[in-house]
Amino acid sequence: MNPKREDLIPTDDPSIFSYEGRLYHVPRSFRMKLAYLLFGAAVLALGVWFLKDPALAALVGSIDEGRIVRIVKAVPGGEDQTVRHRRNFHEERDRSITFRHFVEVRENGLPRALRLSVDSRVKPYANINDRFQVSHRPGAEIAFQVWHIRTWGIGILYVVIGIAFLGMGIPMLLAVGKPILIDPDAPADSADQKPKP
Repeated sequence: MNPKREDLIPTDDPSIFSYEGRLYHVPRSFRMKLAYLLFGAAVLALGVWFLKDPALAALVGSIDEGRIVRIVKAVPGGEDQTVRHRRNFHEERDRSITFRHFVEVRENGLPRALRLSVDSRVKPYANINDRFQVSHRPGAEIAFQVWHIRTWGIGILYVVIGIAFLGMGIPMLLAVGKPILIDPDAPADSADQKPKP
């Protein structure tokens, strides 16, 4: 059983203490570790926020086959161009140009055009009459590609990073101020070893 913090005797290193001939490390920096934990929680929350809409659309909305019916080329400071017929697209050099994709789905037996949740730059990622499994909620203006990394990728990335930060941050925060026995058989740091003659 580790000793109490008040029973430890300080050494030359401010985070190393001794007690009954043994050395103990006492982690410090509560505020820094708390900030690390809060940052992880914020990243996780951001990932959940990114995943919320496509997840709700897939779980409580409708999943249908959607057909691309138009692509809108949005040029900043210029007029939008709408493409309604299948054609070859060339890569744009101006990376500020975006392409918005619209799919037609059936809602209450009637056709309805919804904008896909992810736009593209340089060139469209789909063409007119391409078909996708899409999810959407009644009355919504946005549809989500159900089985595509484009829909889920950023959210999943942030969730994984947030979980990793929390997985490391919680034990670090809980260890602050608690003595941890240093293995007496552990080799000394190379900086502490005297050079051999």
